Amino acid sequence: MDGLNFSSSFNRRRKRKALLLGSVIVLLLALLLFFLLRNRQANADLQAAYEKASAQTDFDEIVAIHAEAQIIIADSSDKNSESASALLAETVRLRDEIETELAEFTQSRIKAVKGGDSLSEEDAEKLSLSMTIVGASSLEQVDLVLQDYLLDVISEAEYKHFLETLYPVQGFQRFLQEQVNDFYKIRDFKAELAPACQLLQDAEYIEAANAFAELKDTDYAQIKAVDRILDDLRAESLDHLFALHMPEIERLMESGRSYDADLIIESIIEYLPDRAALTEAQAANDKLLPASVVNWSNPIDAISIKPLIADPDRTFDNDRYSEMANKELLTAAEFRLLLEVLYQNDYVLVHANEIVDEDGKLQSLIVPADKKPLLLFLDEFYFTPERIESGVCARLDLNAKQEVVGVVQDRMGGEELSDNATAINVLENFLQEHQDFSFNGAKGVIVLSGVDGLLGYPLLPEQSARQLQQAQNIGLEFQQNPLDNLDANREKLAKIFAALRERQWLFASQSYGRLSIPDYSLAAISADTERMHELTVELCGPLEIFSFTGGNHAEGQPMLTKHLAESGFRLQSGSAAPYAYTIQNNAYVYLDKQQITADKLRYPLSDALSKLVGDRQIITEIKRP
Repeated sequence: MDGLNFSSSFNRRRKRKALLLGSVIVLLLALLLFFLLRNRQANADLQAAYEKASAQTDFDEIVAIHAEAQIIIADSSDKNSESASALLAETVRLRDEIETELAEFTQSRIKAVKGGDSLSEEDAEKLSLSMTIVGASSLEQVDLVLQDYLLDVISEAEYKHFLETLYPVQGFQRFLQEQVNDFYKIRDFKAELAPACQLLQDAEYIEAANAFAELKDTDYAQIKAVDRILDDLRAESLDHLFALHMPEIERLMESGRSYDADLIIESIIEYLPDRAALTEAQAANDKLLPASVVNWSNPIDAISIKPLIADPDRTFDNDRYSEMANKELLTAAEFRLLLEVLYQNDYVLVHANEIVDEDGKLQSLIVPADKKPLLLFLDEFYFTPERIESGVCARLDLNAKQEVVGVVQDRMGGEELSDNATAINVLENFLQEHQDFSFNGAKGVIVLSGVDGLLGYPLLPEQSARQLQQAQNIGLEFQQNPLDNLDANREKLAKIFAALRERQWLFASQSYGRLSIPDYSLAAISADTERMHELTVELCGPLEIFSFTGGNHAEGQPMLTKHLAESGFRLQSGSAAPYAYTIQNNAYVYLDKQQITADKLRYPLSDALSKLVGDRQIITEIKRP
């Protein structure tokens, strides 16, 4: 495209504008002298004069009134009388009103020219006058037009029209001189800028900020407007970088994932050292980080426990459930003691889903130095009338703070919320005192089955019927009408699962019907898997961990494990070996876990638990038989 062409009247207009500007200056000096020699015009008269001039769009008079207002302000600023203060305040208001009007006019003309309009002689003269007062505030608008050209918002023809129209206007030369003189250089810069802008558009904010910084080291940045635009684009990139990552950092810190938060902070802090929110977050997060971390590629210890005894009196009442509960279940106090022993033995909880990648490949873990990783499974985490009669809580619920708690039910059907009735609450409470028992916010894996509903809530009519039948069988008359509002149950569960996810709890499948997987056909397992997926996916997302019922495993039946892996279960866990055992298989990882029961903890040295708890006495409930 050809270079810039200015109209043949450009020089004549420049001469006229120079004469006009000289006339304005003479007028301003005359006004100043007149002002000094006479009593000052009352401010009300000045306001009236401005309103008249504004109505007549008499810019010569408006500029003169602005000059007189400036003189009054300068003369009144060193006087302390009440009348002088009032005059000063009114005059400042008037001056600001004039400057606002002139700025709006100037910006409207700049916008119109950018859009392709021409300037009349009258508007050109008004612009010249306006620029004597609000020229500096128009710089940003002029830069934005250049930026729009560089970013392909306007065409080169539109940009040329803008320069050719406004450059001849007195007052714009100082802003547009470089752009006119370096028009071809700016055209070349536009091509150089495009890759950096593409990075910004692609949300590659760090790369974009670096690219803009590199362009500032080129000759192009000697053009002042280009240099300012590069500063603005780099600042825009960093604003996006901050807006993208700061909420995620806050979310990670809130959920205890301090290591993940630190990774993000360290990746952006050098670009955003002046963002107070970020530096404050870094200072707070640093207090939660371990001194150092290491890569762990050895086998990982894993333990599983069944639901806790919430009501020891009801558990150990010598009914038909007492004996089994005494063998299998821990009380809340005993589980707390188990956690203390594990903590003292330098174990630290880690995220189960981080030991395997998306392709089902075993990967090393980051753990604090001098600590041993531990996975916690809350196995068979379901609630039924029989379990209620065994002293286990009836279901999960939310308290007034929207925290997950257990519902403990007495023999008469009375209920109360308890923050010490489930392993979830006991662990959360323990971590309040010992944050370093969890690395990066890790908690445990809640193992779900579907036949009795989820977390104590029936979701299907057959689940409600099953609960009712079980209650009738054991004589719990108050449960003749269980939680049968299935829609309300689903709404409640959605909130409970959301709260658990936010606290970094993970979920696993034990199959819908708690099947002993090795004893079922592939067709039966496939149907069960699909049914479990339909029940859970909307509430807790796709399940990627499978925990075999009753300590089984299917390592000797590759068709079954392949089906589970193809169903998304990248981590499969059972109980077979008396030691930590983690192995890579075809598209999944098998993890062996130690089942923790009251009987095993009574004799830890003979039940291969010595590595975990030594000879510590953990079974301490005095109400046990």
